[in-house]
Amino acid sequence: MTRGSVWNAVLIGGIACLSCAAVTSANETGAAARARKFGRGAMNIVSAPAELIRVPTLVGQAEGGLAGLSVGIAQGAWQMVRRAVAGIYDVVTFPLSTPPGYKSIQPEFVWAHGKWVE
Repeated sequence: MTRGSVWNAVLIGGIACLSCAAVTSANETGAAARARKFGRGAMNIVSAPAELIRVPTLVGQAEGGLAGLSVGIAQGAWQMVRRAVAGIYDVVTFPLSTPPGYKSIQPEFVWAHGKWVE
């Protein structure tokens, strides 16, 4: 194997681990909880811009199109910042144990089961 193909295999394996960490249960401890925390953080960093679509869509469905285009965009921008900061926090602190009572940003992920999470 060449050095490039080894790094590609490591990268694909890392992505697979992150994907598995994202779907495990929240009641885990030890290494599994840290892996989930890292995977959640990475996904929140990557998916933060989706809040600019998710929140206006949900606000528009609930309150109407004008609210979605005004309040929804403003709320989406704020939620994008919150999700990115929460993701950075989770990625940076994943080796540390989670403090008692810690709740990550809600919803934990922006997309689940083929639709936006409310």
